[in-house]
Amino acid sequence: MERIMTEFIDNHFDDIKSDLADLIAIPSESDDKEKVKEALRLALKQAEALGFRAYSVLDEQVGIVEMGEGSETLGILAHVDVVPAGDPAQWDSDPYKAEERNG
Repeated sequence: MERIMTEFIDNHFDDIKSDLADLIAIPSESDDKEKVKEALRLALKQAEALGFRAYSVLDEQVGIVEMGEGSETLGILAHVDVVPAGDPAQWDSDPYKAEERNG
């Protein structure tokens, strides 16, 4: 399974970075349930585009992304909501725009 995941990441690295930038662009602050759902929908759509089985449960409060069959499965716990960005003047850059710095 580790070899499969490593190869997958290597083969899709640019797509993964692009997808992450799209996800970061959604201000899914914890108190904005609609933006959180929007971010979850996007994450599941991105997972499906990469070939995973992906769906939501509990009124779009939880997303499930699956890979593999039989006795081997991979589970990763994550969340798509973020804490409020606060005062924009305190940021060196836009908190909802991905930037690659120093490689």
